[in-house]
Amino acid sequence: MRTLLASIAAAVFCGSPASADEALDCVLDPSVVVKVGTPVPGQLSQVLVQRGARVEPDQPVARLQSSVESATVELARAQAQSRTEITAQEARVALSRKKVERAKRLISTNVVAQQDMDTLEAELRISEQDLARLFEMHRFQQLDLARASAALAVRSIKSPIRGIVIEKALSGGEYVGEASHVVTIAAVDPLYVETFAPISLYGRIHEGETATIQTEAPLEGTHQATVLVVDKVFDAASSTFGIRLSLPNPRGDIPAGLKCKVSFRAKAVRNASGGKRR
Repeated sequence: MRTLLASIAAAVFCGSPASADEALDCVLDPSVVVKVGTPVPGQLSQVLVQRGARVEPDQPVARLQSSVESATVELARAQAQSRTEITAQEARVALSRKKVERAKRLISTNVVAQQDMDTLEAELRISEQDLARLFEMHRFQQLDLARASAALAVRSIKSPIRGIVIEKALSGGEYVGEASHVVTIAAVDPLYVETFAPISLYGRIHEGETATIQTEAPLEGTHQATVLVVDKVFDAASSTFGIRLSLPNPRGDIPAGLKCKVSFRAKAVRNASGGKRR
């Protein structure tokens, strides 16, 4: 389409000086087109969207078979939530502390020998170390739950953008690899307006300026767009340079792929001599 636009621009402006007020041929393109795949290969359980569906960021569009991953998450969750061993060891530590405290009161009366006191204190330290080990194991179990949950999450394929599904490449039951994709999504807000201008206008159209877009039948209408990019490299074959504008399309009423005309405001264009804007 860009080559076609360049050819049209060359044919229109060949042999005649161009004015910044003249309408240039243009086309409306999606601002982003994403082929949504998966970081992990596997068999698709289901594809949740059809061609033409509107999707939001992080909305699931497909799911991989995940029975094993789901079971792993449930096991990890049960282990991470269980505090039975910790509770039992806390009781052992509390008992050891009471024994030590009782022995300290009796050692002055020679009822408890110093050797027995040392033994009780050693048992308390061992019990406390065992409790610390159980707390560390519990933290590892929580990390394992997070890992298992992340492995399950990637089995759900989500849309990275807000847009419209323009292709459904695979269906439930099919295998999706790392190099393949499930659906293609196009962002239509904003739309990109692509046009080519003759090099005689170079330096007279600037980023941030506003232009008027006239869409073709059967969706005739006038819209305002903002210049995003003015190419710094000319197309030698057509003696033109590319311009990209951004056209807001919050409701998605304007379809991508529509041909149009773009007119740059004369008051927003510098004189060819390099004078200031009026």
